[in-house]
Amino acid sequence: INDGAIEIIGPDVDEVAQGSALPLAIWVEVAGRKMQVDFEAILERQIHHLINGAEGIWHMGQRDIVWTRISKSGYAKGLRLRHYGEILHAKFLGNYPAIVDKVKVTLITDKDEVEKRLAMARATYVERNRRLESMTDESVEIFYSCLLCQSFAPNHVCVVTPERLGLCGAYNWLDAKAAYEIDENGPNQPVKKGVCLDARRGVWKGVDEYVYANSHKNVPSVCAYSIMDRPMTSCGCFEVICAYVPECNGIMAVNREYTADTPAGMTFSTLAGSVGGGQQTPGFMGCGKVFLTSRKFLFAEGGHKRLIWMTQRLKKELAEDLERRFAEAGAPDLMDKIADESVAIDPHAIREYLEKVGHPVLTMPDIADLSAKETQSPGAPFSAEKGAPDLSQKTSASSDQVSETAAQSAVVSEGETTLSASTLAQLKTELMRELRAEIRQDLTKEIVTEIIGVLSERFLGAKAADPASPAIVDPEPAALEPVMTLQPTASERLSAIKTVPIRKEAAELSIHTVTLGATKAQGGTRGRTCTIGGDCCMPFHLWEGSMPNRPLVAMEVFDCVSP
Repeated sequence: INDGAIEIIGPDVDEVAQGSALPLAIWVEVAGRKMQVDFEAILERQIHHLINGAEGIWHMGQRDIVWTRISKSGYAKGLRLRHYGEILHAKFLGNYPAIVDKVKVTLITDKDEVEKRLAMARATYVERNRRLESMTDESVEIFYSCLLCQSFAPNHVCVVTPERLGLCGAYNWLDAKAAYEIDENGPNQPVKKGVCLDARRGVWKGVDEYVYANSHKNVPSVCAYSIMDRPMTSCGCFEVICAYVPECNGIMAVNREYTADTPAGMTFSTLAGSVGGGQQTPGFMGCGKVFLTSRKFLFAEGGHKRLIWMTQRLKKELAEDLERRFAEAGAPDLMDKIADESVAIDPHAIREYLEKVGHPVLTMPDIADLSAKETQSPGAPFSAEKGAPDLSQKTSASSDQVSETAAQSAVVSEGETTLSASTLAQLKTELMRELRAEIRQDLTKEIVTEIIGVLSERFLGAKAADPASPAIVDPEPAALEPVMTLQPTASERLSAIKTVPIRKEAAELSIHTVTLGATKAQGGTRGRTCTIGGDCCMPFHLWEGSMPNRPLVAMEVFDCVSP
């Protein structure tokens, strides 16, 4: 490798009209004494991060689904394809000096050459995907995080497990492990699983605590195997979007390359607005293509039998692995029963097709009922509010008992109305929400009251009365009942504090005497001496000046209160 060599095969951006598109292959060759094959995917994924660091360049995606743009302002300032290579050369050498010694970059826009390189790259992607087939999430005690995309989605945290690769599709568990070995302070950090709170949904105490802290306390919990209950957040680099189709009681999957409408009534780009940005939206989930072939895909909702619609491209790319999973699930002919864009886009038409071919989803329980059930936790629940009691566990248990009793009776005596399981679940959810809101309000009120009381006692000399128990004053002679007086508000109490007593102590250091003005003996009309002492009053500075018949001395004193 000739270090620093940058080659362009095909037209540059200044040879085509603005607004048009070019095929592009970014082919990077690296050499190093400590280079390993396992590092290849890590360096490849860094291209996304490093290119986006340049002003005037936008880069999205990974592997063979990359979009990149050059802004008009950047183009006007001379930004060209060659600068992609210069950025990658400089940053690979600067960021990874321990493993990278030489870098060569080839930028290809010739369509035929791009297709040749693309075939080679896709063969490498398949080989990477095969490396983890023998590993399971239960076989390891540590997962890995990926915070690489928090520049796009500040609250997004990707958790990479052996059976769930990163949603970008570029990082699997081994890649994240190698990335941590390269840079212990990088975006990929080990995450201890901790106690398993729900094996069906994929919830672990250690993972929840990590996600809560690193999502800036916005996401208290995630379910690695569920799309309906606390799904994992997404940034915007996902290869596939999965969405709930209520008319069919199942899940659709659409890849980024597909630009037409979907059964969800939205295109991929529109769906991305509901899924990306670090949001946690039940019923929507971004993921890597290979996750669709995982045994843990939709594990909480019944697995692959929930798939009711996929694009033809996804079917073709994942056919071999999907058919193996379908056979394991007892539905070897499921591929032919899953609709695609050639069959229908309208959910009702898809439903008719599912009934025609006998799709197994028609005999499965309502997916909404599955998501409404509370997670059963064998250990202590994780409290997102530090210091606040977590009452969700006890309340959930009692609510479950109430709902089970109601489900057994199923008939309300007054109106003789039968309540369905979904109605009971909805009522339970609403009661839980109101109860938690009431508890949070009471705790906040109590804390604020205590703060006001302490301030009043310290600065006003009297403890404030409890607002819940208004003071009763002596009634006027003409009054028949005691008069209830309103206590002052918090703002009124705080505004009443005018001064704060300052403790005074004798100075332990030497006393400094400064004479201000000219004394009478010196021919002046003023004579005032200020005695300044103690270490807290030092230093002071004097500036001497003069005016006709009025000599002046200015002094600046840095004063403070002795602790």
